[in-house]
Amino acid sequence: MKKNIFYVLFCFLCAGPISFKAFNYGLNDNFYGRGDYIIVLASSQLETYLTNPNPSLGGDFVKFKNSQGFNVKVISLDQEGFTSAEQLKEYLIQYNENSNGMLEYVLLVGDVNGQYEIPTFTINSYNEQEIDVTDYPYTFTENPYEPKFFIGRWPIRTIPEFLNVKSRSIQYITNENLLLSGDDLDFYNNAMLVAGNYKTADGLEVSPSEWPVTPVWTSLWLQDELNEFGYSQIDTAFFHQYNYQTSTYNPLIEDKWNQGVGIINYRGWGDANGWHKPYFHREEVLSLDNQWRLPVVMSFVCNTGDFGNDYSGTGLDKCFGEVLITAGSINSPKGAVAMVGPSDLDTDTRFNNVMCGVMWDGLLSGTTPEIGPALHLGKQSLISEFSGLEVEGTIIDVFYHHVYSVIGDPSLPVTLQKPDNILLDLDSNDDGVADEGLLSSHIVTYVYDENGSPISDLVGVLFRNGEPFMDDNSSIFRGVSDSNGLLIIDFDLNESSALELYLNKPQFLQKAINFNYLSDDGESYTETITASLDVDINGDAYAVPGEFYNFNIEINNPNEFNIGLVDLLINVGNNNLQINNIEISENSSNVFSDYSIIISDSYVVGDRISFNSVFSNSNFSLSSNSHDIIVSDNNLLYYDYFPSPRCDYGYRAIDSNDINFEGFPVYDWIELNEIENAENLLLQDDTLTSVQLPFDFKYYGIEYQQGDNLTVCSNGWISLEETYIDYFWNFSIPNPMGPSSMIAPFMDDLDDNDGTEPFNVYYFYDMQNNRMIIEWDNVSNGEDDQNCPNCIKESFQVILLDPEYYPTLTGDGEIIFQYKEIYDIDANGNYSTIGIESPNQNDGIQYLFSNQKGLGSSWADSPNTLIEDLAIKFTTGYESSLCLQMDLNLDGTINIVDVIAVVNIIIGSLNPSDAQLCAADVNSDGTVNIVDVISIVNTIIDS
Repeated sequence: MKKNIFYVLFCFLCAGPISFKAFNYGLNDNFYGRGDYIIVLASSQLETYLTNPNPSLGGDFVKFKNSQGFNVKVISLDQEGFTSAEQLKEYLIQYNENSNGMLEYVLLVGDVNGQYEIPTFTINSYNEQEIDVTDYPYTFTENPYEPKFFIGRWPIRTIPEFLNVKSRSIQYITNENLLLSGDDLDFYNNAMLVAGNYKTADGLEVSPSEWPVTPVWTSLWLQDELNEFGYSQIDTAFFHQYNYQTSTYNPLIEDKWNQGVGIINYRGWGDANGWHKPYFHREEVLSLDNQWRLPVVMSFVCNTGDFGNDYSGTGLDKCFGEVLITAGSINSPKGAVAMVGPSDLDTDTRFNNVMCGVMWDGLLSGTTPEIGPALHLGKQSLISEFSGLEVEGTIIDVFYHHVYSVIGDPSLPVTLQKPDNILLDLDSNDDGVADEGLLSSHIVTYVYDENGSPISDLVGVLFRNGEPFMDDNSSIFRGVSDSNGLLIIDFDLNESSALELYLNKPQFLQKAINFNYLSDDGESYTETITASLDVDINGDAYAVPGEFYNFNIEINNPNEFNIGLVDLLINVGNNNLQINNIEISENSSNVFSDYSIIISDSYVVGDRISFNSVFSNSNFSLSSNSHDIIVSDNNLLYYDYFPSPRCDYGYRAIDSNDINFEGFPVYDWIELNEIENAENLLLQDDTLTSVQLPFDFKYYGIEYQQGDNLTVCSNGWISLEETYIDYFWNFSIPNPMGPSSMIAPFMDDLDDNDGTEPFNVYYFYDMQNNRMIIEWDNVSNGEDDQNCPNCIKESFQVILLDPEYYPTLTGDGEIIFQYKEIYDIDANGNYSTIGIESPNQNDGIQYLFSNQKGLGSSWADSPNTLIEDLAIKFTTGYESSLCLQMDLNLDGTINIVDVIAVVNIIIGSLNPSDAQLCAADVNSDGTVNIVDVISIVNTIIDS
C-alpha cells in the first residue's frame, strides 16, 4: 500500500543537492537531499572496469556510489560523439536543467593527453606567460561564482591506474581492507602540516630576510584549529629563515606519511614536481609505503595540481597531484586518496592563505564536509576578502575559482579523526540485522551517534537483493534524516524481499543494515513529519520605529507535491500578521502583496528586527526561515551618522559623530607618552607581547579574569587571548583566520623602517578612571615606510573600560577606539581592518575593511584621507534603555522562544546574562520561577 505522506517527506529533501547547503543559493536548509552523479569516461572501454564487481579489481564503483545515495549515470565520449569540451559542457548543463538542478557531482575519468583523453578548458595566467588548464567552466553558465555542480578528475592514462584510483576511492569510505587487517583506524587522529617560507626573484635567490612568513603562520593557525578539534598528534615539517640550513630535506615527512596520517596540508613553494621547501617531489611519493592508510592532501602551492602540465605537448606527463592519487598499485597503493591543488605556476601567497584557512574552517565546522564543496567555500572567500581586485587585467577571485581543482572524487567526505559508528533504534544489537521483520512499505527509524546524539543530514539508501532499489523513474529509494535524527524512507514493494539499508554520513563509517521485508499491513505511523517552506520578505529597505513597515510575502514550494491548506502567522516584535487558508500546491510560488505592520517604538536605530514565519497545517509540522530587518529613521537610507547595526551577539559601534544617539563617545585623547607610569612595550616590526588584564572583562559572553594575559601586536590589534602569531595581513570580520577575540583599532602592517624608526606602543592602567589604555604612538605604515622621514605616521589607541564601573545591558565590557591622526594607505595589503570579533570568530562588527565602510561608519569615503579626532565605542547598551522585559533573546519578539529560555534558566540548563535575568524576572521579585513563565505565556496569548 502506497502512503503518499512518506513520499512527500522524501521530495522535500530532494529540492536541491545537499552539497550546496552551505552556499545559500536560494533554498531553505530543509530543501536539500542527495543528488545525481555523472561519470564521464574517456572511452566506453573503461565501463567494464568501472562496474566490475570483482574485489580483486576494486569493486563496482557505480553500485558503491549508489550505496551513498547518488543516482549515477555513466556516459563515454565516444558513445556520445563528443570531441570538444564545449559539447560535453552543453550536455552536462542540459542534464542539470532536465533534472531540476539535481546534478550534484561530475567525475571526469581520463587525462588531457594520452590514450584516455577528456578535453579541458584553459585560462590565461596573470603572472606568467602561460595558459592554465581548468575543468571549472564545465560547471557554470553566466555566473562564474555559482557552479551548477561540483567537478573532479581522475587523470588516468592506463587501466592499472584506473583500477588503482577506483579501488582507493572506495576503500577510503568503507575502510574494509584496513579493518580486515586489524587496523584500529587510529591513524585518522593524526595530521601533518608541511610549509616552506621561501621565494626567489626572477629565478634568483633572495636573502632569507625577504622570504614570506605567512605559509608557516597559516600552518600554525591550522595547527591550533586541529588541536582544538581534538587531533591526537599533529606533526610539522617547516622550512624558514631560522632553520633553512638544515631543513631542506626532512625525513619526518616520509616517516609520518608511511606510519599513517589522515590529512596533510602544505603551504609554501613548489611546482608541478612537488614541494620544494621542504623538498618532497614526485619521486618521494613513489618511494612511499603507506598502503591503505591514504590521506587527503591539500596542496596550496603553485602548479602541484596541474593535471595538464603537458597540455601543450611538452612538460611532465603527471604533476605532483596526479602522482599522489595514482602511485602504487591496486593491491599496494601509496600516496593519497585525493588532493586539492592549482594548475597555475605562480599563485600568490595572500590568496592561497585565505582559501586554505576558509576551506579548513568549512571542513572542521562541518559546514562543507565533502572535498569539492569545501574547496569551493575556500574559493568563495576571495570574493569578500579581495572583492573586485584585478591584477594585470585579471579578476582575481574568478581566476582562482578556475585554477584550483580536486584531483580525485569531488564527493569524497574528508575524514577528520577516527570515524564513528552509526546507531539506529531498528538494530538495537548493532549487528547489522534489523531486530524485526518489516511489515510496512516504509522504514522509520532514528539515527544517533555513540553518545546518543541525533545525526542530521544522514543519507539512507535502500538496496533490494543486493541491487539499488529504484522507483519507476529509476531513482533510488532514499531519505535524509532531520535535525531529530528521524529517517523515513517510503517505497513500493508487493512481495517479500531481502532489503539492505545503507547509512552514510561524513565522519562516520558507512553502515549496512539487513531487513527482511515480509508484507505491507497498511498501517501508517505516528511520527510527526517536519518540513520547511521558503519565505521571502520583500519590502522597505529599513524599518522605522512607530511607523508601518510595508512588504510583500513570497512563499515558495519548489517540490512535486501538494502541501494543501496552511495558515501563516508573521510575527514581528509584539505585532502579528495572520494569513489563513493558503493553498500550497506543487512547484508553486504564492505572492501576497501590499502588507504592512507597525514597528514598535521600543526599537532604536541599529537594532535588528526578526520577521518570524510560523505555519500550521494538519499533516505537517512546518517551519521556515526568518528575516532580519535593520532599524533606521527612514525606510530608504542608513546614514553615516547612525550607530553601526548590532551584531548577532548584541554589540554595536557608535562613534563621536553620532551625536544624536544615546551613549555616543566624546573624543578625549589620553597622551600616554606624557604619563610617567605608562609602559613602553618595546615592540618592533611584526612583534607582539603580553600584558595582564587589570580587571575582569566580559567579551562576547566570555569572562576574562583579572591577571589573564592579553596579547598586544605591533600591527594595530590586541587579543584577549594569548597568541604567538603577529598577524600583519588584515582580514575581514568575521573571518576564521587571524587572532581570536580580536579587538582591532587599526589592523595593518605597521613598520619601523627596518629598525631605523622609533616604534612606540604604550600600555597604561588608569586606576583613577578604571580603564586600560594601549596607544600606538606616531608609528609608520609598512606601505610607505621606505620613504621616511616623510612617510605617513599613525597615532591611535584602544581603551577597555572596567565593566564594574561602566555597566552594560549584558555585562560585557565597553571598548573605545581613538584616532589622533591616521591615514589608511595600504592599497597593496587590503588597506586596514577596524572592528571587533568574537572569540569563536563567527561574529563581530566590521567598521572598516579594505576601504569598505560598514553601515554607520563615518570613516572617510576615500583612502589616503587624514582621519583625526575620532572616537568609536563598542557597547551592548545600557539597562536603563535596553532591558526588554520578557524578551530574553532581544529579538523584539515575545514568543515561545522566550518561554523556553525562562524554563531553561529555572532547570539550570541556561547560564543567563544579566540582561536575560532582567527580562526573565517578569514580576521583579528577584526570582525566576513558574510565575514568570505563566506571565509570559499569558502575554503571548493576549497578543
